Amino acid sequence: MMKITSTFILVIIVVVTGCNSTAKPGKDLYVKHCQNCHGYSGEGLKGLIPPLTDSKFIAEHQKQIPCWLRNGISEELTVAGKKYTDPMPAMPHLTNVEISNLMNFVNTSFGDNLEKLTIKEIDKMLEDCN
Repeated sequence: MMKITSTFILVIIVVVTGCNSTAKPGKDLYVKHCQNCHGYSGEGLKGLIPPLTDSKFIAEHQKQIPCWLRNGISEELTVAGKKYTDPMPAMPHLTNVEISNLMNFVNTSFGDNLEKLTIKEIDKMLEDCN
């Protein structure tokens, strides 16, 4: 009886702590793959790497960003009136789910209040990459 009670209590603790987690699924991915260049708060690297805090740019490029994450980008970008020419490396190892989590983290962080994208939307965007 004691073993069953202990196991039950352990399961309850794991469920409660898991349900109370406030972490965003894409945050760890952002920290690992993006933060070094785009900054802790998405501020970018002054004059070299664009910020992720310009929700207008992010919103206007929702369909391209998953492709940039997967394939990289070397073309010039203009964000908040500033031109950026440094390339972003490809991350072909990221799964579609990871790209979805990254997109949704960026869409809802750094002052951006954009809608979350479904995995089906991300799949379609990645299918349409040139």
